[in-house]
Amino acid sequence: MKAKRILTVSSGKGGVGKSTFAVNFSLALARVAPTVLVDLDTGTSSVRNTIDVPVKKDLYHFFRKVEPLEACLTTLPDKLDPHGHFRNFAFVAAPKHAMEEFINFEDMHRYRLMRAINELPARFVVLDLRAGLDAA
Repeated sequence: MKAKRILTVSSGKGGVGKSTFAVNFSLALARVAPTVLVDLDTGTSSVRNTIDVPVKKDLYHFFRKVEPLEACLTTLPDKLDPHGHFRNFAFVAAPKHAMEEFINFEDMHRYRLMRAINELPARFVVLDLRAGLDAA
């Protein structure tokens, strides 16, 4: 497999369509190579709300239940992808509620997440970041 590309989508303020762009950009990339979208905008869980499919495991399970990040991947059901154009697409949903791991995003959590992202079975990983600019 070619080297993984990790792309970030961010904005200085909320409500500008960042998550909508991240979803559509990820779907476009998935037409050419395996792509995973990781929703790190934990205040709104926008990707989960935009795609609106059942999510069995999310970042809560990764951080609190110590599930592998790959086990938290959600794919599109056949009814949303009847022609199979997006079989290479998966996403990791943000938790439904705020979590201490994201409010105080310590180095320990950041490094664990970075390692897990690098191990995802994808050519492209798109990170949908929360609005605002800070050290986290």
